[in-house]
Amino acid sequence: MPIDFYEDTCTISNVKPYQFLDYGLDFYAPQTFIDENNNTCILGWLRMRKPVENENYVGMLSMPRILTEQNGHIYQQPYPTIINQFKKRCPNVSLAAPFKLTIQLQDDQSINLGNFIITFKNNTLICDRTKVSINHPKVSNINKSPNINTCDLTIYYDFNVFEIYINDGKYVMTQVVYNLDQSIIQLPHQYYENFVF
Repeated sequence: MPIDFYEDTCTISNVKPYQFLDYGLDFYAPQTFIDENNNTCILGWLRMRKPVENENYVGMLSMPRILTEQNGHIYQQPYPTIINQFKKRCPNVSLAAPFKLTIQLQDDQSINLGNFIITFKNNTLICDRTKVSINHPKVSNINKSPNINTCDLTIYYDFNVFEIYINDGKYVMTQVVYNLDQSIIQLPHQYYENFVF
């Protein structure tokens, strides 16, 4: 169904239910472009309210993603060039270097990555960064996905950011974090794959 825009009143009608591009709520001001293979791509600015300790930057760009549409729903996947950079299979998860982690969570299972806690409960993925974020009225430290029946995750980590792809990119949750405790890695069971650069 097309959307009707009325220029004289700046109103629209026939709006279908919408989905967020990113349910982590740090993904801001996205830009789209068409690549040389005619893929629709997107990247966004990841907002930060203060710089990381001992750093001067505030904010960063997300990984570029390819957008596809299936049955009226937008799916996202990291750009293939980025996926292909994670070549070295690693037996352990470490917060000392960027990684790609693939794991499935069952109901009531959690992952703790340096006090950033990811939980699948009652058909919802919950990201809790309360211990690794800042207190600010405009920062949401507990974020939830829409309803999902299964929870297959691909998690990309790069020091101060987690980009979490749910069920082959049906939903994405990006979370900016501060001061992760590198000594805390808790996974509920053996993960499927862990790759580093």
